[in-house]
Amino acid sequence: MPTETRTDVRPLILVADDEPGIRESFEEGARETIRIAVTDTGVGIPPDLLPHIFDPFFTTKEKGTGLGMAIAHRIIEDHLGSIEVSSRVGEGTTFTITLPIQTTGAEAPAAARTRSPSTPASTP
Repeated sequence: MPTETRTDVRPLILVADDEPGIRESFEEGARETIRIAVTDTGVGIPPDLLPHIFDPFFTTKEKGTGLGMAIAHRIIEDHLGSIEVSSRVGEGTTFTITLPIQTTGAEAPAAARTRSPSTPASTP
């Protein structure tokens, strides 16, 4: 009998001190971020596989290429963000993506301004 998997996506806007909410005035140097948590109730990822899920060409799927998570990781890092994963076998997995928020007219973070498209990001 097929098992039903449920997926839950929760966005949350954060300020530099990681307290939920939006502040009307920002402290100097504060960085707004958005955190998106994607949770499923699937089979989970075994602990011995977790360190490899962002490696290019790593897959546990018969027909997988092993590029999806590596590409997602690279895109998130290219946007000065991060991705974290937590998983429990038999209970599900949560991927948490954190990205900086850039408002209209705001200057891009220094790392984004100085990096050219040909400059490689850190490898996933």
